[in-house]
Amino acid sequence: IYTISNISGITIYHAHISRFGKIIKSKIVKSAGLGLDAVADKILKGLKLAPIYYQGKRYKSKVYIRVEIKGAQEI
Repeated sequence: IYTISNISGITIYHAHISRFGKIIKSKIVKSAGLGLDAVADKILKGLKLAPIYYQGKRYKSKVYIRVEIKGAQEI
């Protein structure tokens, strides 16, 4: 639906990343609205991130993740 319409928006998450790069907790900081947050949630669940390394050890981290969805006219 979103690929054939001209709906676009940005969802920003504050996410907690495990030592293994998995998103263990996330919260929407800025909503895209129009049902785009559900699409952004699916994208976020599919992400695998690299953990932070410091002196050869992995650490948990907190990051902001921006998911931008563009409509058909903007691509």
